[in-house]
Amino acid sequence: MAYNGYTNRETWIVCLWIDNEQSSIEFAVEMAQEFYAKAEETKYFTKREIATIEFAEYLKDYYEESAPLLDDCTVWTDLLMHSLGGVDWYEIAGHYMEQALENVEC
Repeated sequence: MAYNGYTNRETWIVCLWIDNEQSSIEFAVEMAQEFYAKAEETKYFTKREIATIEFAEYLKDYYEESAPLLDDCTVWTDLLMHSLGGVDWYEIAGHYMEQALENVEC
């Protein structure tokens, strides 16, 4: 179910937390720029699509590896991992990719 303009509440929450501090926004935009600089267009995907896919994977791995309580098998771990599983990482990566490329000719 859509929430505040995002795919769902989980996606909105992650984006909200990144947007909560200027340093987090700057880091996300810089990472998007780096992924774009490294990306190469393929037969099926544009450079921007490749960069966004790879940046989304990076974000997913980063947040899953940073999540607390993952060493224990508890209801809290299950709830946290379920919520992280609902995040649309591609949407978040696309949000920051758009900001990163605002002043770049694609």
